[in-house]
Amino acid sequence: MSDLRRGDARALVSRDIDTARVFLAVVSLLIVYLSHQPSLKPPVEWFPHQDKVFHLLEFGGLGFALVLNRDLFGRKLVRSRMIIAGTVWAILDEIHQSFIPGRDSSIQDIIADTAGLVLAIWLFSRLFDRGTKTSPLTVMLVVSIFLMSTCWLHLDSMMGSG
Repeated sequence: MSDLRRGDARALVSRDIDTARVFLAVVSLLIVYLSHQPSLKPPVEWFPHQDKVFHLLEFGGLGFALVLNRDLFGRKLVRSRMIIAGTVWAILDEIHQSFIPGRDSSIQDIIADTAGLVLAIWLFSRLFDRGTKTSPLTVMLVVSIFLMSTCWLHLDSMMGSG
């Protein structure tokens, strides 16, 4: 009977890993998709430089996805490797934006991306290091909230109105 339980546990862990991988892919592709939109502007400008908040949110989502996939980064210097990988993604994202009409790239955006990434990696690593179990349902809830908030904030541009 204990072998059956171990098998069930392995299946559950495998499902969690698959869900985490899908989440990482969705977040990465969402960043590329938003980056590829020409003249992406928020529907309402509440304060100057609010686009930096969007960068924090987007790359905070990436940081969360990287923490869920921390097994990909070996056993040593895991957080540092996640930050390096995310920062490389931020730099590539800004290079990509420089080729999109109506978009530009800036070092300030890379700094905002990296800040969101570091904050999320620090926060979620601390939560998971304390033994918090992340279920696929939790990941899907976070994915949904992340996708809805990011897309809602850019709704005007994504709908093509303006």
